Amino acid sequence: MKNKKWYIIKIKNGEEINIINRIKYNLLKINKLKYIKYIFIPTKKYINIKNGKKIIYKKKILPSYMFINIYLNKYIFLILKKIKGIFGFLNERYKNLPLNINKNELKKIIDINNNNNNNNYKIGDNVIINSGIFNNINGKIEKINNNNVILSINFLGKKTNLKLNINNINKY
Repeated sequence: MKNKKWYIIKIKNGEEINIINRIKYNLLKINKLKYIKYIFIPTKKYINIKNGKKIIYKKKILPSYMFINIYLNKYIFLILKKIKGIFGFLNERYKNLPLNINKNELKKIIDINNNNNNNNYKIGDNVIINSGIFNNINGKIEKINNNNVILSINFLGKKTNLKLNINNINKY
């Protein structure tokens, strides 16, 4: 297939799955589905533990934006622009095809998409433990190492350090 590039499409928030289906359906109708390589909505995975049960949920990191790897010509561009829920392309130029995003920008977004919660925390943050025998105990982050944190907690009147997985804490 011809050279496929990454583009960012501005879409209606909350309609992501429907818009993906509409894109695929409209391109399938004209036998151009092979022009698409990949479509994704950048999300970040969060893990929360409530009542001893692990709940995994995703949150959009760029609401109202969709990333698409596609071979884009004027014909495909016009078809996509007419789909209900698509407001246009980022870097769209008057009467021309939009500018594609470069691989470095895309890599940053994908890294955010694949990263865990550790970007939300920094040393000195006050947090609450959300699971285990120390559930609902407050602590302060002393050190962050990959997916683990060292917390300083007050336990039985003494300052104690505790090593936990980053998924076992929440900011408060």
